[in-house]
Amino acid sequence: MIKLVKIETVMGQLTLVFEASFPDGSTKTVAINFSEIQDVFREIKKLLGREPTLADFKDVVKAYINKVRERQAEAKPSFSVENLLGVDLEEG
Repeated sequence: MIKLVKIETVMGQLTLVFEASFPDGSTKTVAINFSEIQDVFREIKKLLGREPTLADFKDVVKAYINKVRERQAEAKPSFSVENLLGVDLEEG
């Protein structure tokens, strides 16, 4: 599941906020700067010689969120960092 839930503009920068489901069963918020999508649109126009479509937009967002999903799956530690609260990591 990927749903657009908010559009934010801060200092002229447009950010799209999505809710996305992840393989672990959770739902997380993913923010994408619209400028990143525009970069891909420029490549589409350059490579395909046409204006990007709504279908292209959906594909770009899905690809971006799938990368986020992959990075999260790769980076998931096998331990709980909550157990480290207040622990001096430099102590033997």
